Amino acid sequence: MGPGNLWFYDFKGGYAAPFCAKPDCQHDSETCSAYFMSSNLKGISVYNNRLWYAAIGPSRDDPDHRIYWQDLNGGPRNQGRFFSTEEWNECSGD
Repeated sequence: MGPGNLWFYDFKGGYAAPFCAKPDCQHDSETCSAYFMSSNLKGISVYNNRLWYAAIGPSRDDPDHRIYWQDLNGGPRNQGRFFSTEEWNECSGD
């Protein structure tokens, strides 16, 4: 597991784990819902019982931004809105 993984922390249990629901997953490829080629997450929030986040990618060679969501059980990643770099800069002030 590398720095490109999305993690959650269980405060009651006192442990951290990748945000992935697959029990035998190695968390080292795009088939894992916790894995990111780019660790450049632009924002993360829980809304409506889903984890929402923006990221560049999905690969380091792709400069565009995407909004993703996942169920809070670490289920598969779903792509929402796509933003070109120009659109993102306009909306975010980057």
